Amino acid sequence: YGGTSGYGGISGNSTSGYGSSTGYGESFSYPECSEMYCWPTIYNETGGLDWDAMMQAFEYTCATYDQGCPCNDKWEIQCESYGYKTCVPKSEGCWDPFAITCNNETEHVCKDEWS
Repeated sequence: YGGTSGYGGISGNSTSGYGSSTGYGESFSYPECSEMYCWPTIYNETGGLDWDAMMQAFEYTCATYDQGCPCNDKWEIQCESYGYKTCVPKSEGCWDPFAITCNNETEHVCKDEWS
């Protein structure tokens, strides 16, 4: 499993808009997630995305905002962005908006209470 996630906020007995059938004669029930839906990110043997396999992946898991979706240990790392934990390819790494270089004589990094 990897970095693809959706944010729920589902309450009650909602079906969350997702059906209960694959449309191919198979029928199974989807779990209801109170916070996050996690779909698998499937990689090929060289670390590229396997789009064919991902388009056929109907199953997902649930996670909390605090824990985030499980990452693929071989190809991904977990990063926090805007209060959510997400999985990104190890080749990209986590993005830090304040990881910049300033000319200390004329520039500085500004951070406020939202940073």
